[in-house]
Amino acid sequence: MGSFKNLCDKRGDTTSFDEYWKKDSTAELYHFIGKDIVYFHSLFWPAMLEGSNFRKPTNLFVHGYVTVNGAKMSKSRGTFIKASTWLNHFDADSLRYYYTAKLLRA
Repeated sequence: MGSFKNLCDKRGDTTSFDEYWKKDSTAELYHFIGKDIVYFHSLFWPAMLEGSNFRKPTNLFVHGYVTVNGAKMSKSRGTFIKASTWLNHFDADSLRYYYTAKLLRA
């Protein structure tokens, strides 16, 4: 919500934010999250949105952990790849494709 609100504010367009996030919005909203945060995003986040009179996600897709050589990606083990580093070498669509095509099977 914060990123979209910031985009609307930068464009001077508060109507889009309000229309998109209103409780009866017809826009479709999909959340793609890792399995380690499913509890919060499937239980508490929708309740917070409901209590704040905002729309809830259309659907929630949960994927497994991102792995490197079969092990969970980890900063401490040095197997973590930042999205900004990825974007220095590849385009954003290839990363989106990876997440939607590979991780949803987990």
